[in-house]
Amino acid sequence: MRKSERRIQKYGKCMKEGCENYRKALPVVGEMICPKCKQKLIECPPPTPPTPIWKYVAGGCLALAVCVGGYYGISSWLNSSDTPNTVVEENQGAANAPEQLPQTANEPKGKQQEEPKAQTDDDGEKLVDQTLKNKEAAEAEAAAKAKAEAEAKAKAAAEAKKKKQQTSTSTKTTTETTPAVAGSINLGYATYTGQTKNGKPHGKGKLVYKQTRKIVASQSHTAAPGDTYEGQFRDGKVSGGPGVWTHGGVQTTINP
Repeated sequence: MRKSERRIQKYGKCMKEGCENYRKALPVVGEMICPKCKQKLIECPPPTPPTPIWKYVAGGCLALAVCVGGYYGISSWLNSSDTPNTVVEENQGAANAPEQLPQTANEPKGKQQEEPKAQTDDDGEKLVDQTLKNKEAAEAEAAAKAKAEAEAKAKAAAEAKKKKQQTSTSTKTTTETTPAVAGSINLGYATYTGQTKNGKPHGKGKLVYKQTRKIVASQSHTAAPGDTYEGQFRDGKVSGGPGVWTHGGVQTTINP
C-alpha cells in the first residue's frame, strides 16, 4: 500500500472479547464495523511498519568493524611503546651479568650442577636412616616396656599365689597340730566320753544315750535310752568311720 493511501485510510480496533479481530488494528473502508462480529470499531492509529532486516545486518557489521579496528589499533600502540624498554633492559642485563669462569679441560661439564644434587641425595638418605633408627629405637623401647610390665605382673601373681599357699599351709598345720583332748561332755540327749576339740566331740569317743534319738540323722538307726555308740566323731557329729551301736545287748555296725 502506498503512503498516500495509508494516510487517507482509517484503522479501527474491535473491542468485543471472543472475536478473532479483538484489539487488532484493521483497515476500514467505509463504515467502522468489524467484518467478523459486525460490532462497531474504535478508531485507532495505523500500525507501525516493521523495520527492514537489512538495517539490522548493516548495524551489526558496523559494530563489528569498530571493535576489530579498535583492538588492532590498541595492540599496535602497546607494542610500539614496549619495544625501547625491552632493548634497554636486555643491554643492562648483559652488562650486569657476572663473568663466567672458564672450565678446565679435565673438569666435566655440569659438575657444579650435579654436586648440590648429590649433597641433597646424601641428606635425604641420612634423613631416612635417622627416621628408621628413631622408629626402631621407639619400637625397642615399647617392647622392653611391655616385657617389663608382663614380668612385673607375673612376679606379683607368683607372690600372691605363694602367699596364699603359705597361709593355707599355716592354717592346715595349726589345725593338725591342735591335739584332741579327752573329756566328758553332757550333750543333753546323751553323755559323751572321749576326745574333744573346742568343747565338742572330736576324735574317738563313746555316747551313752539318755533319750531316744537317731544315731545318724540321714539313717534310720534310732538309739533308745541306755544304748551306747562307740566310734569316730567330727565337730560334734558321728562321722569319720564305722562305729558300733549296742542295743539290748545286740551290737550293730553303723557306717555314717
